[in-house]
Amino acid sequence: MKSQGKRQDNRQKEDKVLIKRMLKRRDKKAADCLIRAYYDEIYAYVYKQVFDKSMAMDLTQDIFLHMLKGLQHYDSSKASFRTWLYKLATNLIIDYMRQQSRQNKREHIIDDIMLVDDTEPLIKITNREKLDQIMTYIETVDFDIQQIFALKIFAEKTFMEISQILSIKESTIKTKYYRLIKVIKERFYYEN
Repeated sequence: MKSQGKRQDNRQKEDKVLIKRMLKRRDKKAADCLIRAYYDEIYAYVYKQVFDKSMAMDLTQDIFLHMLKGLQHYDSSKASFRTWLYKLATNLIIDYMRQQSRQNKREHIIDDIMLVDDTEPLIKITNREKLDQIMTYIETVDFDIQQIFALKIFAEKTFMEISQILSIKESTIKTKYYRLIKVIKERFYYEN
């Protein structure tokens, strides 16, 4: 546990140095190092939500382009770079999902997804039609709940990490998440 914390501290220090070089000198090597450090992690996060390799690559590229364009707005006193990057990624993914929903072209290529709930360890969704119904429903809830759901389910973030990414109290995150899971259960599992 201590070694993981030390690695995170080192990563944060490296990020700050790279960001400083990028902002002051427009250092392309620093930008490349920063992107390489997070590319696989962000790509995996995106892929778990769109289930399309090509689209995940495109969205990941867009995320890093937005990161480069908006880096001057990043404030390390408010959040770590990783947290800021996940927030940016989450917002762009949700925008993409909304666009796809409006165009009515969504297809889920997925075998299963698990919704975690403390009262019942897992709800395993293997029915694609049911998953599509749930994802369509999730697109109708408040934006912050969509973000919480995406970060918990697709990025497998803890409530504490989600709290840091979204700048919302951890207790509020839990309340919103569990309320959503309860509604999903009632709507999609207890109906006949």
